[in-house]
Amino acid sequence: MKFFRLIAIILCAAMLFSALIGCKKVEDDTFPFDMFPDTHEDSFINNAFAAFDASTIMLHVDDYPVTWEEFFFHLFSALNTFLSPDEFFPDLNDELYENVSYAEAILEYAVDNLLMFRAFTYGAKINNVTFSEEDEDILRSYVDGMVEVAGGVEELIDTFWELYGVHSFEMFEYLTTNDLLGMIIYERLYGESGVGMSDDEIFALIEDEGFLMAKHILRVKPETDDDEEENKRPILEAEAILAQLVEFDGDDFEYFFDELMFEHSEDLGGLLSNPNGYLFQLGDMVQEFYDATYALEIGEYSGLVETDYGYHIILRIPLNYDSVPAAMAMFDEERTLRQIVSMYSFETQIAEWRNSQTIEYAEVFDTIDLSALFVR
Repeated sequence: MKFFRLIAIILCAAMLFSALIGCKKVEDDTFPFDMFPDTHEDSFINNAFAAFDASTIMLHVDDYPVTWEEFFFHLFSALNTFLSPDEFFPDLNDELYENVSYAEAILEYAVDNLLMFRAFTYGAKINNVTFSEEDEDILRSYVDGMVEVAGGVEELIDTFWELYGVHSFEMFEYLTTNDLLGMIIYERLYGESGVGMSDDEIFALIEDEGFLMAKHILRVKPETDDDEEENKRPILEAEAILAQLVEFDGDDFEYFFDELMFEHSEDLGGLLSNPNGYLFQLGDMVQEFYDATYALEIGEYSGLVETDYGYHIILRIPLNYDSVPAAMAMFDEERTLRQIVSMYSFETQIAEWRNSQTIEYAEVFDTIDLSALFVR
């Protein structure tokens, strides 16, 4: 599996920030309970939440109490993770997979989500990370802005209750604070966008991931092969360019290669999005291109490499960790490899913090009966 495909959302409450651009009240009764078209009523979730008082302590994570209100947010998320919009609402006592019911899986996921969420508090404590006055101002400005856009506190919470099971403005502030705390810890450990992570640290994590970096000059094949003379044209053009590279005897070969690339390469989209070269893994490029690049030493260039696209002259260059991997660039994702690796490293750190926490369940936790709380 490709390295950057392993990157998960590491800031647990980030969905609260991105989901409501404009922060409008949901009017059409869709997400999240469009999976329950015959049962979607306001009372459905309200009745489930009302099973316990909001302030009831359900468990402790280390020394921190977790109320029903906080746990319900994670339970709500878990419920929507396990129940597909394409299926009917099941009996939660039914088996989801071998010897595990829907209810058991949902509760386990909710607890794990809680621990990942609380890992920021744990990480802040052991790294002595606290909010500065500037951080407090950022938080206050963000919260106030959300309230303003929503049209008021009540409208904001109405929306977040229906979308995410956030029951009060205090819980919204808590979730938002935790999210910002995660961002602050990340920047403290890795710098903004991972700039604090050294090249050696990045290389140690990607050494086995098969990353290569290259520039190329492409002459495109004609769309049809009916005209023999037209078929020969891109080959002859590529050979003429290659001859100029062979004859070069200056000091800065890459600069000369760039001149020819920008003058002659027909990979126009690539030149626009990757002017400093492609950063790629196996599977990102056609096989012939990857194999030819892999066979080169850094600083070496190839002969003509034929692919379905045309004829390439490839120059292998050193990895630039501040470049965007080709597979991500195709989807307009602008995360650099440095940022991706730092996020992965942070995710690994969060998992360690998650596993370092201890749980103590209150007796009332064992009385949670999801099949009774969430019924059709």
